[in-house]
Amino acid sequence: ALGVLEGRVSITAAADEADVDYYKVVLASSEGFPLEVLGQISATGSRELRMDFRREGISSFAAMLIAVAGNASGEQPLVGPQAMVAKTALLDYVVPLFGPRRAYWNGDTDPRKGSVAGLLKVERARDETTVTAYHVYWRNKSASGRGPKLGSLGAAGFRSPVCSGSSCPLLQNGSCGSLMGTLCFERWNYTSGEFAVLAIEGPALLNLTQLNTESRYDYLMVGWRRFSGRPDLPIVLALPNGTTPIIWRSDSTANGHGWKLELQQVSAVADMVLPEGTAALADGLEVFAAYGDTELDKPGTSCFVSLDDIQGEESEEPKELSQLKPAGRQLKATPVGASASRQTAMQQEDEQRSGSLTMARRQAAGWVLVPLVLLATACCKAGQLGRAEQDISDVSFAATPGP
Repeated sequence: ALGVLEGRVSITAAADEADVDYYKVVLASSEGFPLEVLGQISATGSRELRMDFRREGISSFAAMLIAVAGNASGEQPLVGPQAMVAKTALLDYVVPLFGPRRAYWNGDTDPRKGSVAGLLKVERARDETTVTAYHVYWRNKSASGRGPKLGSLGAAGFRSPVCSGSSCPLLQNGSCGSLMGTLCFERWNYTSGEFAVLAIEGPALLNLTQLNTESRYDYLMVGWRRFSGRPDLPIVLALPNGTTPIIWRSDSTANGHGWKLELQQVSAVADMVLPEGTAALADGLEVFAAYGDTELDKPGTSCFVSLDDIQGEESEEPKELSQLKPAGRQLKATPVGASASRQTAMQQEDEQRSGSLTMARRQAAGWVLVPLVLLATACCKAGQLGRAEQDISDVSFAATPGP
């Protein structure tokens, strides 16, 4: 689980423990600054000491564990040029809670058989708190397992709207519209005394398409703007970065018919471009949510899309420029006595053909390349075991895999 640290710390004791009473284990940042003391182990004369522990709510800046020797007079310094500590990198083992919601392929635009090009759109997980990236793999429809990895799309910290209040179960919501990532919220035939608050993560575009409530007393409030009664529709609002509350409230008297709104969150969808010439290694793609290198691969948590390869001609192997022949091109001689304008026109025509041929040569030779740009996400790295110059010989950490 995110922010939960559980496992065993192993410490190789100092070669000479004459002035060592205990070893303290500290959670530290990547720069070695202490964040929290996890515990201490008494020096017993044993060569290796162990300590099991569990901590919840650890700092997001935690990057390593440090062990330092101490006695009744004090402890070794943790930072600075005089620091004599043993340390080891810390990796938070997290399994994503949610997978991608949908994936869409806009169709192959590469006419060559065996090559694909186009746009893969991935609708992000409803909450990316435990997601750092989406890993995309080749996969055949009929295959039980996936193929090679195509690339990754970085997470953006996205969160779907969250509802709080007694009337949340009464609100109908779900995907709507032609654009991926568009959600609809509506409430019809409402009753008295309803209350709900939607927390919207911006930037987003809100489209209030229907509203019929008791004027002034039953209302929707978007940020600081209140809407009630029967206003002119639609009402389109741009929601800024950050969280914007949408409040629905009805009083205890007369009621109207209800309301409906559409919401398009800008960061709800991630795009991956496959350029022309991408070798089709399978007839589909599968998308998994991941935290670092740990993927959510339970059944029903990934998204698969079919790639319908346009069955054109087989792409030829690139040839050397010297092997390419200007098929169909004829050299023309300028007739004796032709006018200057006629000579100029013929020269321009010849240059245009020459330019087209040059581009054709470059494409055939593989000169015109479009790189596949993939968004990557930085992950924690499990570093090598650190060693102090003096006293503590070594420290290591073995994490206990969480749920």
